[in-house]
Amino acid sequence: MRLQERLWHPTSVKRGVEDEFRGAVLERARSYLEAGDAGLPLDEDRSTSVAADIRFVVLADHLGLTSPHLPGVAEYLQRYPQLDHPDVVESFLYWSKEAPAWTCSMASSGVSCGA
Repeated sequence: MRLQERLWHPTSVKRGVEDEFRGAVLERARSYLEAGDAGLPLDEDRSTSVAADIRFVVLADHLGLTSPHLPGVAEYLQRYPQLDHPDVVESFLYWSKEAPAWTCSMASSGVSCGA
């Protein structure tokens, strides 16, 4: 909603929209750090809304994170931040701006580093 309000004010629209976008990404990152997938909004890209935790279960299985060779990885990621994993040394989020030749994309990503 705040982003839409910025679009109606022509003075420094681009800067205002960028500030609101960054604020929205930061707000989403904080929510994820506090509540994990449960803190994320529903994915409403399709006719049926899907919760982030359900989307992750499908992705984790597709990526092989549920493999016996990766014990506890999928569960740790599914239950983050409520579950500790003995091999995770550090966990952090970072901001990146990608600029492939045809488009520009911004993202906030999470990383968990193990020993």
